[in-house]
Amino acid sequence: MKKGPVSTLREQLARAEEDARKFYDSYLRALAALDNYRKQKDEELRRKKDEIYEQIMLELIPIFDNFDRALSSAEITSDFQKLQEGVEIIFRQFKETLNKLGLVDFSAKGKPFDPKYHEAVSVVETEEYPPDTVVDEISKGYMFKERVIKPALVTVAKPKGGEEDG
Repeated sequence: MKKGPVSTLREQLARAEEDARKFYDSYLRALAALDNYRKQKDEELRRKKDEIYEQIMLELIPIFDNFDRALSSAEITSDFQKLQEGVEIIFRQFKETLNKLGLVDFSAKGKPFDPKYHEAVSVVETEEYPPDTVVDEISKGYMFKERVIKPALVTVAKPKGGEEDG
């Protein structure tokens, strides 16, 4: 018995609907797999960040302990010279630790103003320095792995009688 065009179309439609269900099911599985992969990578990243923070903490704990000892010592001593020396030693230890972790400070005084490294907080008229030279450093700048993370806050020279900056 020969099939009519309607029954042929119904069969084709049924196959197409079945294929569509299979494709949709595959799509949902792929979407779930992608979501699981993203969650796994997010968790790996979080764990890696925690490991990095843990390493930084392990570097900083000895400094924290030394500050604790210095504060305890300050409560029982009146020798401020020794206390100052102790704080200076801790400061050097802290700076060395930060340097080891990749943080370095940089000085700006006497150098040409460079907005990549400096943030001008004031301008002063002077003939002692060439125009656009850093004449004073309010706070140092800091770089991490050759990238400026905090520009130096500076005062910049301008010629006497020069135009006022806005």
